Amino acid sequence: MSEPRATAVLRPREAGDLPRCAAVLRAVHKADGYPRNWPADPAAWLATAGQCAALVAVLDGEIVGHAALTPGTARDTAAARWAARTGRDAAETAEVGRLFVAPTARGLGLGARLLAAAGAAAHERGLHPVLCVRDGDRAAVALYRRAGWTDTGTAREDWPDGPVTLRCFAGPARADEPA
Repeated sequence: MSEPRATAVLRPREAGDLPRCAAVLRAVHKADGYPRNWPADPAAWLATAGQCAALVAVLDGEIVGHAALTPGTARDTAAARWAARTGRDAAETAEVGRLFVAPTARGLGLGARLLAAAGAAAHERGLHPVLCVRDGDRAAVALYRRAGWTDTGTAREDWPDGPVTLRCFAGPARADEPA
C-alpha cells in the first residue's frame, strides 16, 4: 500500500524557483503542447516584466505548478473583452497566465487552487481577473467553467507561427465589485 501524498502548499514564486518552474513547464510542453511556441528562455518567459504576482504549488518539497498575474491593458484580448462587456476600463483587470500543473501532479485540484489564488491576488489589488486560452484546450476550458469563470467568447489572433483562436474568460466578481 502506498503512502498518501502530502497536501500541496501554494506560495509566492521566488527568483530561485524559476529553474524548477522551467523544468516543470518543459514536462507540460512535452505532454500538452503548452506553451504552443517553446520560449528561447523559459525562465524569462515565466517571469515577464510587469507581473504583479506569481505563485507556485509545492508538493512533497517539489514545485509542481505555477500561475502568474499581469495587469491588463486595452491591448490584451481578455481585458478588452471584459471591458466591452462591462463598460469599464481594461486597466481594471489582471490577466492570469503561465498557469500549469506538472503532469505527475494532476488530479489533485492544483489547477483550481492556483486559479483561485491568482483570482484572489487580482481582487486584493482591486483588479478583476481575466484570461485567455487556446480554444481547443478542453481541459483548461472545463477547469475555468467549473471554477465559475464567465466565458466571454472567442477572438482570433495572429501569432508568429500562424493564426490562433482564443477563448476568453472573466473571473468571478468581488462581493463589493459593481456588476
